[in-house]
Amino acid sequence: VRAAAEKRAAVLLADDVAELEEHARLFPTATVEVLPRLKAAIAKARRRGLEPSAVAAWERKVRELERGREASMRERAPAVLPLDEVLDVDVPFVGGKAAKLGEIAEVVARAGGEVPAGVALTVDAYRRFLRESGIAERLEAVAADPRLTPEGRSAKARALILGAPLTPDSGVGREIAAGLKSAGLGGAMLAVRSSAVDEDGAEAAFAGAGDTRLYVAPEEVLPDVKEVWASLWNPRALQYRRAKGLSTTGLAQAVVVQKMVPSEVSGVAFTQDPVTGDSSRLIVDAAFGLGEGVVSGRVAPDQYVVGKTLGREVLPPMISDKKLAIVRAPGGRGTVEHKMPPDWRRRRAMTPSKLEALNRAALALERHFGYPLDIEFGFVGNSLYILQARPVTSAAREAHAPAPPLREAKLAGRETAAPDAEPRRLLFVCAGNTCRSPMAERLAKAKLARDGRADVEVLSRGLGVARPGAPMSDGARAEVERRGVSGDGHIALPFEPSDAIWADVILTMTRAQAEALARAHPEARGKIFTLGAYAGTGGDIADPYGGGPARYREAAAQIAAGVDSALDRAELDAGRVEARAGRD
Repeated sequence: VRAAAEKRAAVLLADDVAELEEHARLFPTATVEVLPRLKAAIAKARRRGLEPSAVAAWERKVRELERGREASMRERAPAVLPLDEVLDVDVPFVGGKAAKLGEIAEVVARAGGEVPAGVALTVDAYRRFLRESGIAERLEAVAADPRLTPEGRSAKARALILGAPLTPDSGVGREIAAGLKSAGLGGAMLAVRSSAVDEDGAEAAFAGAGDTRLYVAPEEVLPDVKEVWASLWNPRALQYRRAKGLSTTGLAQAVVVQKMVPSEVSGVAFTQDPVTGDSSRLIVDAAFGLGEGVVSGRVAPDQYVVGKTLGREVLPPMISDKKLAIVRAPGGRGTVEHKMPPDWRRRRAMTPSKLEALNRAALALERHFGYPLDIEFGFVGNSLYILQARPVTSAAREAHAPAPPLREAKLAGRETAAPDAEPRRLLFVCAGNTCRSPMAERLAKAKLARDGRADVEVLSRGLGVARPGAPMSDGARAEVERRGVSGDGHIALPFEPSDAIWADVILTMTRAQAEALARAHPEARGKIFTLGAYAGTGGDIADPYGGGPARYREAAAQIAAGVDSALDRAELDAGRVEARAGRD
């Protein structure tokens, strides 16, 4: 049976390869068509049982074509590429986001979905802009200046880029405008997103580092492109690079410009369960409106579990209280938070037919790349749009992993540690930093004071702070004061990159917030957990904002139980770690 399967696979592969060889002979530089088809033929043959040694020659052909593609791209140095001409191997020129989008368009189309039309502005477009505007040498001097802090370096670099001219009348600005028109984007509202690469071609971006501009009119796209280029020099991106030991010289930024998708429902799908690693299930987080709400953690999404083979749900969905949706701003440009009507807040965002369509596309993409994917999607009516596909990283899995104690989280990775090390640093995070996380902060500080402990420092922050400096909400204040703890003096503060570095453990109120932080701050891997998972007291803690006293009382009770359990556990675990350190 095996021999027959191998023979059939060899015949089928030979048919595919014969076609590809003919294509390559006629169009030796058209690797946009050749490479994906050859990779697909090899993957198909392997699934049919062909031994790896039998396809080794064709894998060498793939590598040969990839080297030829890279040489051609370096020689041509295009400023603008239509996404349908971009391949996964073009990461050094267009960044990971654009490279994936370019390669998946045909795969998604065959599965019944669509990748929005668009173009990639390559790193050569960015470098030409620096040269043509006369700021290239000045920017390199800023990058190399050892006296500058990340904030100072960012301010100087951003001022240079944003102050330099980029017009549709000349130079690279004219090429960008022509490329948009050629791609059919001249009359559409656009989305402008970053797609960063390192100077040696390795992908250096991390989710959330670069700017995203939504609902951009074609005539306004060049200023927004400059904003995205300048985001390469944000303090957050520079701090990330410093933490990873990466140089700040030679930085380059690619950009993706696509037709804006006015998603009515959107979210993120994992082709591997980020909690259990189960690859037989598709895990879908979804909410109403644009996907930025789910990705940023500002909106609590529903969660659906789909059996990938069955194509339907295999567990009851977790329907969240979706108080907000991110939608187009009334003026037409940008986005705003829209309060959902009460009768919509607990409706399913995803229907069974939408889940079936998404599962079909996700399976096709996973099959194409051969590894688990994290897929951002949107629906307009019943039309599916795939907005991004990237490998599932350990960041998403670690957001749900069993949590280490505070002490062990602090000591992890050190060869030695004194029992009298500095206090552990604990950060509570919610959405607006006016309800749940400040309640957790005040209750934790009160318990530490009662127990006479100075071994833990506590702060709180918000992922989507609408009013920085706002006090604790009236309902939250009433609940902490009912427990004998003052609610005075709190000011709402947004989560900053420095918080990811400061904290030893970050405890969010919901799983979606943990996922958003893990995605945006891979440097905080191993630190981010939900309060319920860390304390062993339960799941998500719903946002009581806008609800009555009973809602606040329920949230406060969950938070108090979680805080007590987490801090008691930390004290016991600290003793155990110290005893172990003494024995060592």
